Amino acid sequence: MAEAARHDWEPGEVAALVRRHRVRFAVYPAWALGPGLHLRQVGFAIELTGEHVDPRHQPEPGCDECGRVYAVLERIATFAMPREHRPTNYLVEPRRPALSYSPKRHGASEVTLTVRIVHREHYCEPVDACERQCRAEMSRRLVELGAIRDGP
Repeated sequence: MAEAARHDWEPGEVAALVRRHRVRFAVYPAWALGPGLHLRQVGFAIELTGEHVDPRHQPEPGCDECGRVYAVLERIATFAMPREHRPTNYLVEPRRPALSYSPKRHGASEVTLTVRIVHREHYCEPVDACERQCRAEMSRRLVELGAIRDGP
């Protein structure tokens, strides 16, 4: 089984990764074009951000440490996802080999991973109670692991 698809890590192990990489998260609406080319909310996007903390070298976009931070974010996101089958799907957006530098955190070098919570079928249907429940559960698990929520 691929590591990113596992759910059997211990919470303490995942929480230690959250602390080491000072993981933060934000929740945003996920939008798509609906009938008549009007934007409609179809789910949520949870953006996880982890710090590049290897003091042995200067961070560079796409470097090995960026890949390790991204893998840690995948592990954290997978751990936070609901485990039972639901009519909701969790899509990890393609990896971006980019670093961002947060002025709020004194220029910390950060890597980002985004999970979209959307309908498993009929992607463009409006957001529903199941997606809201999945968003709330993932947010709660991330907070329990020690991730800091940015925004409301």
